Amino acid sequence: MEEIKGLAELNAKLTALKNISPKACVKGGYKLLEHAQKNAPFKTGFLKGSGYVEETGKGAEIGFTANYAEVQEFGSVARNIPAKGYLRRAIDEHNQDVLDKIAEEIEKELEGLI
Repeated sequence: MEEIKGLAELNAKLTALKNISPKACVKGGYKLLEHAQKNAPFKTGFLKGSGYVEETGKGAEIGFTANYAEVQEFGSVARNIPAKGYLRRAIDEHNQDVLDKIAEEIEKELEGLI
């Protein structure tokens, strides 16, 4: 049986591909977070500062940890607080910008593997 040259190297590169998507999604997540923070209601700056991006197994999670972040995003009928939709608006208005950032990061990662 003949040995296939370069198989170990190819295997290593294919294994490295598994880590590209989550890292690229994190970069895209920071781009989305930047837009969401610009949209966030501002009184003390706490909500804006509580934004985070976290790598997950298959991508990224974007959110805000301020205890009132959900009420500001979705509103509250019981408390007569209208929805601000700062995160939803960032997604709606800047989704192509975020996707472009993810694609750019994937290209960079792929260049390093070739």
